[in-house]
Amino acid sequence: MFAVIRVLGVAVVLVSSSVAALASDDSSGRGGYVVRSDRWTDEDERDYSAFILGVGRSGCNTVDACLKGSGNPFKDTDPPGAKFYSDCAQLPYVLRAYFAWKRGLPFAYESSVRARGASSDIRYSQSGNEVTARKDVLTGSTDGYKLLRALIPAISTATYRIHPTLERPKESDFYSPAIRVNSIRPGTVIYDPDGHVAVVYEVQRDGRIEYMDSHPDNMVTRGTYDLRFVRAPPAVGAGFKNWRPLRLVGYSRRGDGALEGGHVELASNSEIPDFSDDQFYGNSTRAGDGSWTSGTFTLNGEQLDYYDYVRAMMAGGTLEMHPVSELANMIQEKCTDLQDRVQAVDNAIAAGIQNRAEPSRLPRNIYGTSGDWETYSTPSRDARLKTAFKELRDNVVRFINMYRTGNRHLIYDGNDLVADMLATYDHETAQCTVTYKRSDGSPVTLPYEEVRKRLFRLSFDPYHCVERRWGASDPGELSTCPDGPEKKAWYAAEQNLRNQIDRTYDARMDFTLAELRTPGPGKGWGNPPDVDARSILLSMRGVRRASSVAETGSDGALPGGDPSMGSTSRPDLRGWHARREAEFSNWQQSHPRGELWDAPVAPKMVAVRAGSFLMGSPANELGRWPTEGPQHQVTIGRDFAVSAYPITFNEWDACVQDGGCNGYTPSDEHWGRGNMPVINVSWEDAEAYAAWLTNRSGHRYRLLSEAEYEYAERAGTATPYSTGQTISPNQANFFDTATMSQSAGPEGRQPMKVGSFPPNTFGLYDMQGNIWEWVQDCWNDSYQKVPSDGSAMARGDCQRRVVRGGGFNRERKFMRAASRYWIVGQLRSALAGFRVARELD
Repeated sequence: MFAVIRVLGVAVVLVSSSVAALASDDSSGRGGYVVRSDRWTDEDERDYSAFILGVGRSGCNTVDACLKGSGNPFKDTDPPGAKFYSDCAQLPYVLRAYFAWKRGLPFAYESSVRARGASSDIRYSQSGNEVTARKDVLTGSTDGYKLLRALIPAISTATYRIHPTLERPKESDFYSPAIRVNSIRPGTVIYDPDGHVAVVYEVQRDGRIEYMDSHPDNMVTRGTYDLRFVRAPPAVGAGFKNWRPLRLVGYSRRGDGALEGGHVELASNSEIPDFSDDQFYGNSTRAGDGSWTSGTFTLNGEQLDYYDYVRAMMAGGTLEMHPVSELANMIQEKCTDLQDRVQAVDNAIAAGIQNRAEPSRLPRNIYGTSGDWETYSTPSRDARLKTAFKELRDNVVRFINMYRTGNRHLIYDGNDLVADMLATYDHETAQCTVTYKRSDGSPVTLPYEEVRKRLFRLSFDPYHCVERRWGASDPGELSTCPDGPEKKAWYAAEQNLRNQIDRTYDARMDFTLAELRTPGPGKGWGNPPDVDARSILLSMRGVRRASSVAETGSDGALPGGDPSMGSTSRPDLRGWHARREAEFSNWQQSHPRGELWDAPVAPKMVAVRAGSFLMGSPANELGRWPTEGPQHQVTIGRDFAVSAYPITFNEWDACVQDGGCNGYTPSDEHWGRGNMPVINVSWEDAEAYAAWLTNRSGHRYRLLSEAEYEYAERAGTATPYSTGQTISPNQANFFDTATMSQSAGPEGRQPMKVGSFPPNTFGLYDMQGNIWEWVQDCWNDSYQKVPSDGSAMARGDCQRRVVRGGGFNRERKFMRAASRYWIVGQLRSALAGFRVARELD
């Protein structure tokens, strides 16, 4: 790839040398758009990539500065008073149109899109959009500056939300490229269906993809492609996009060479050599739209995580991770992100937004709105920042785990990886500070680690004083903040929203202060995720590289290791296997009626008889949420089996050891493994476990449907709780203020070992409390049009998946049998695990 980049670097010089000639071709003399070529040639595309590379490398921090700076070879052709603006969605169009205008190339764009199905906001339509109108930019139809201004209202993130194979009624401006070198290149667009767009400006030798993006305040930031850009159902068109080839037809050529008239035609997917929808469905067995998450990515016979696959392909087919240098790069990138946030907050302060009264309600959605909130608030920026800090911490865990298990993809030739990473962490973070001016103008300098510690206290609300925007809690630092009681109350009420790292653009959030004070859908998380990478490094000191399977044990665990040490330390599965084999042998001799156990590595199952029940909660039930209605009769027509306990870390680690579960070892957050419920697994991870168990046992395992879960939890009861009219801390692990004030135990503070509380009358343990549990269903805001046979809802918002049971950190009302919630399916949450169902043959 670097050979390509070097060629592109030369192309920047060539483009620069031709600017004067191109400028003289402007027949209007006032920036008029003149088309001189009927198509973009391969050379034009290479030069466009060079143009993007130059802009990206220039370090410019606003769109205006990018097009006036050294990275733009055309800058001298623009008058001094020209102003350039773009939000994230318009940035790819502004850059493409600007280059096309300066080079005399044809350009056209989607001028109208509509949702495919009902949607209150086409930027977040569940079934994606379709193009209904296009506009061709022809010679004399406009001038370049007018075109750039016209793109601002015409283009939004809805423009990108198109199924990769949809070409009617009109073609999209983009196509889905193959994940390979030269297809993903400077100028490729990345679409995040949670409402963000970026432009690739460079691909590194090791496969890391660097991008730049813009924001409502015209700022330009940069980052490295990672899981901040989520995968999503094909209908919403997430991921990489290249500009669709086009040509001008039906034109006439003037005497000066300009092409007049005609219309633009776009190439179809079948005409584009590197069109591929593998990024949606995987590169092995083809899955349909309804089961896109089951698609896998295989390289050289090895199944990889999608993001690892992308990196490997962009490195020419080799996945190599250099933990020390990559840690340094990640910290430097976070430092740049923090400096960008300084500028964003300063812009809001300069505009005086903090001096205005707090509105009576939040916007309908804090992540996707308009006006001052969109321009000066930072919820999306902050959520992406928090995600990046969490990913840094997770990568530290991953690198250490790869090191101690001898993973061949980890490249490190030192003697003590943890020590080297800790030294690198301390060195790099010591170079990074953030300085802001308090309300009285006095400066406050915050070291990197201090900002990390107060990360979830940083206010995104532009109506708050600058001290709260930077998470001040010390009375001395806060002494200059002029916020009155109402703004203080808003800041406190917004804490759960600050704890949340996923951007729920389709959630209704226009709460009053009183409404926000009570937890519920759209109001954030009760606790923030762990982002403390340094503590991980400190806790893992002394870990050494495994030189062989004999040294590590067959499961990669260090012999004699304490399972409580380190968030990915695993129990010695050799001992666990021996105990399970003996227990399984005894079970085969005699076991309770209705209990099933297919293999020692499989979970024990309890048979549940078919039956009917009233699902949901009545309107007068205390603690009820509207999403629990309407109540409706459900009849489950077939017997099925349910795992007696949530799946444990032992059971998950056995899957990984056996080559299943995508080889992923989740963090235990220092709470312990063994018979603790497995956490930090996504909905897709849970599906992978069920698929492994199916292949291993010959019986069909799957996640429960939401209806099956409530049916099994109720166990024949019709009261608010399966335990009766209420539930006590002796019956489940949940947040109970009275108990926690009298005890320093784990109750309400962390998960507990499975089976710590009595089972329900079906013989199922922990159906309420301890952890949230993934079920099959897509999220829907109500039970309108749900199946009456207990099957899972496959329609709705399938980016969000239903979780049931209530977590250890939630209060009593979340333990009700009808209580339901959702988590983004790709999120690996420390609050969520799962159990499985089994079809009865």
